[in-house]
Amino acid sequence: MVVGGFSAQTRVSSLELSKDESSPQPDERKPRKRGRKPANGREEPLNHVEAERQRREKLNQRFYALRAVVPNISKMDKASLLGDAITYITDLQMKIRVMETEKELEKNKHTQFSVPEIDFQEGHEDSVVRMSCPLDAHPVSRVIKTFREHQIVAQESNVSTENDKVIHTFSIWTQGGAAEELKEKLVGALSK
Repeated sequence: MVVGGFSAQTRVSSLELSKDESSPQPDERKPRKRGRKPANGREEPLNHVEAERQRREKLNQRFYALRAVVPNISKMDKASLLGDAITYITDLQMKIRVMETEKELEKNKHTQFSVPEIDFQEGHEDSVVRMSCPLDAHPVSRVIKTFREHQIVAQESNVSTENDKVIHTFSIWTQGGAAEELKEKLVGALSK
């Protein structure tokens, strides 16, 4: 039977077509809800129970790691572990301060002026007093080191006093033109 140019078969097939067009294709996805995105690149967020379980597991793993590095643990509960860890870290910080202080004292001990060796030679009318000490402990050590860096030999050295000042005079041999450069180096070394 044909009604208005359409057969019953045509109506069914057009109904089927409209049904097929309205059904979602397997490739098409429904739009996702707005809101917080799942962590760690997961497609679907974990439910709250699973997320809490993972959080506790992660926290417990960190407590196990802490328990492994703290040497003296009084009790096995978490609060005691944290207290013992704080005590251990405080002790380590105290040891670091003590070691740094000892290191500084040792360093200062080497740089302090040591008691010089004194040699006294008596003559007929005059005497010679000779004092020696390590180069690093002597106040003129920076001058001597600068001389050595420039391969300059001090031919003679004289120490005298004048108006509450100590004057140390060096006689050196310089090659032509090097005196001005040496003066700049000495001023730089002594100003440090």
